[in-house]
Amino acid sequence: MADEDIFKMLTNMGNTKFDLAMKQAAASPTERQAAYERAVQLVTLMQQSGRPIGPQTFAALVEMSDMPSRLEQGLRADMAQPPTMPPEAGGAGQVMNSIQQANGGHSDSGGPGPGNV
Repeated sequence: MADEDIFKMLTNMGNTKFDLAMKQAAASPTERQAAYERAVQLVTLMQQSGRPIGPQTFAALVEMSDMPSRLEQGLRADMAQPPTMPPEAGGAGQVMNSIQQANGGHSDSGGPGPGNV
């Protein structure tokens, strides 16, 4: 490339206007994990109030998680497809209760279960 062409290209780039938005993101794994856990708590509260979790919210949770990128890409592709089965009664709320009970906590408060005081 000739020097004149490079100079013209740089001159044209100087006249280009950019519209740039920057956002501060959590940097450390601990900060990202805390933000993800807060988001999951908020989504759980939404579900408990009777609001279904839509594909955009689920996509946001997938994006916030620190899962391997290949799994994230697979989940995104799956979310683009229409559901093949009806939603389960109770949905994720029952799953969260089962996890808390398996860990020895109450399903309503997450506190220690009987005998684990």
